[in-house]
Amino acid sequence: MRVYNLSMDRIFLNDAKCITRGISTGRNRRHPIDKCLIAIAEFCDCKVWFDKKRDGVSQYNFFGLEPDTEMAIYLYTTVLGSIERETDTFKLTNIYTDATCHRKRLSVSFQKGMVRRINDRLQEMTTKRKHQEDIEIPKITTDNGITSLIVIKNSKVEDEYAKLSLRLRKTYNQSRHVNMSAYNEGVQRGNSVNLSRPIQRGYIAGLLT
Repeated sequence: MRVYNLSMDRIFLNDAKCITRGISTGRNRRHPIDKCLIAIAEFCDCKVWFDKKRDGVSQYNFFGLEPDTEMAIYLYTTVLGSIERETDTFKLTNIYTDATCHRKRLSVSFQKGMVRRINDRLQEMTTKRKHQEDIEIPKITTDNGITSLIVIKNSKVEDEYAKLSLRLRKTYNQSRHVNMSAYNEGVQRGNSVNLSRPIQRGYIAGLLT
């Protein structure tokens, strides 16, 4: 991300186009990963929303500059894969195998805890990245004074997003009690998810942190 940002200039931003990249969830029900989608989008300087297709399957949509949306899809895929793998491992623990309550509740509680920690980590990474950008990203002179290229990029995304004229509405998940043992186990597993893998794709190759 840092390498990509440092390579930006005014001409690149003027020529770059904002796109929408959709990724099907393959589900018609909500998933705990929903709770960290905004954190993923904010880290990648994107907008995100979800909709349902005619078959009832949900799709997540990331909107922004092409390299940023590609990064967002990558992060989403990484996080989802980690949740699924760690859930399978959790099902081998005594918390799960010795449970007297409904085991579906345990696995969902575990996933919610894991997502909560991943969400917090992404927010921390975003704060750190923005601080680094303030120091490292070149400033340019505009009609309004000295401005960072990042500010210009974000403004471009906001303007293009507004042109979509999307009619979005808030949705709410039903609040359900969680099993705290499973939830806390998920929080701990959320610390182990590797969010710093590089993407080996030419012009956007670079570490997330």
